[in-house]
Amino acid sequence: MNKGPTVLLVVSAILVVSCLVLGVVAFGVWRLADVAVEPAPARTVVQPGFTGPLEGTWRALRGGFTGVEASVPSDDALGEKWPPGSVVELVLSPGARYRFTFVEATGSGVHATKTLVREEGVWAQQGDTLTLTAESGVRVTRAGGDRRSTPLAPGARTYRLATRIEEWDEPAPAAQKRLRLVGPCPHAPDAVCEWDLERD
Repeated sequence: MNKGPTVLLVVSAILVVSCLVLGVVAFGVWRLADVAVEPAPARTVVQPGFTGPLEGTWRALRGGFTGVEASVPSDDALGEKWPPGSVVELVLSPGARYRFTFVEATGSGVHATKTLVREEGVWAQQGDTLTLTAESGVRVTRAGGDRRSTPLAPGARTYRLATRIEEWDEPAPAAQKRLRLVGPCPHAPDAVCEWDLERD
């Protein structure tokens, strides 16, 4: 039995697969080289209080979230396959009204859990503190096919205000200012949250 053609076919197949793998690796390296890597800040300073207007939309993103998750009108989107992460969105309107949204996804597959907290009310700044007085709100948790919805009790929460400043020297001098809030977590009332929020 002549094994020559069979060996030739196997060797050819190995060469083709190797070329394909090398091509994919080369393409990946080329794409990575094209991605701009942001330099780490040279200095980070946290100062008590916050100067400037608080009105506007403030967000903190973590993981694969983009911020769109906070704008969904209901918790229907919690059934979507979101990557692990979270978004905190605080909208402070000039008329002293606010809307707070917290969305978080943890785990994956059948073990994925998604949480939505949304509330509305009035806000007031007094010196270095911000008080959010909730008038209505809801907390929704989805774990697999299980959905639990709990109305939030009206009440006030007070947060300490601070300013987080990050400064870069390279490639050009620059600074970024974030609003830091430290106070009760609406999704876990017994815990203390610390958010560094960026103006949208």
